[in-house]
Amino acid sequence: MMPSFFPAARENIAVPDNRKGQIVFKWPDLNIRRFSNAIVAPDEVAVFMYQGEVKGTLPPGRHRLDATEIPFLGIFADHLTGGNLYRVEIYFVGAREYPELKFGGRVDNVQDPVTGLVVSLGVYGEYSLKVVDPSKLLTNLTGTVDVTNNDAITDWVAQQLLKVLRTDVTQHVVGKGWPILGLAAYVPEVEADVIALSAEQLASYGLAVARMGNFTISLGDEDEAQLKTLARDTAYSRLAGSFQQYAAGELQLGAGQGMAQGGQALG
Repeated sequence: MMPSFFPAARENIAVPDNRKGQIVFKWPDLNIRRFSNAIVAPDEVAVFMYQGEVKGTLPPGRHRLDATEIPFLGIFADHLTGGNLYRVEIYFVGAREYPELKFGGRVDNVQDPVTGLVVSLGVYGEYSLKVVDPSKLLTNLTGTVDVTNNDAITDWVAQQLLKVLRTDVTQHVVGKGWPILGLAAYVPEVEADVIALSAEQLASYGLAVARMGNFTISLGDEDEAQLKTLARDTAYSRLAGSFQQYAAGELQLGAGQGMAQGGQALG
């Protein structure tokens, strides 16, 4: 028995309206009638697979499924029906950006180069995901299933972003001496690094992070309070030291002037 969204005539093969949000949708029937129409939306790519391998793709548009017009369909022809059925798995993969996806978590314990205090950092934000190679996504990540919940893909990507951030933020704080209380100023640089570095991690899975949004590097409340207190005390100490040096210099200058005047009086 076919799902309720399956067309009775089985002439049009397309993503049902209630599944349009899926990154990967698998057509539920493996037996495709010759001359059926594959309707690929402007933000989709249709991928045809056989025994776990991608055999062909179709771009956006309305396509009549006939091996004389689309040669790779001949691979799937069911000869017992005289070639009137194609036995094939059809996947529709979204080609648009999927924005406002959440990610975040703990980065690491790092030492603030200004105060020497060890604090725990976290990162939180949003990212926009795009499928750049549908074939790699299916063969290397999702497999031959209907991905009814995008979290199966987006949660995995979020984990990869967190891995990249752990390394990048820590290296910058330690290697470049970025002050923890001033990390907000470096967020654009971190974002650019994350997009570039994640591209290397995600390329073999046919995915890319198109952009980052609402990205924050955060401190725990207790760590932030301690860091601010220590930074303030350090600043006061430096200021007091500078004042003492200034006062000592003034005393030395005054003593020098007094000695000079005394010498003139004796003369």
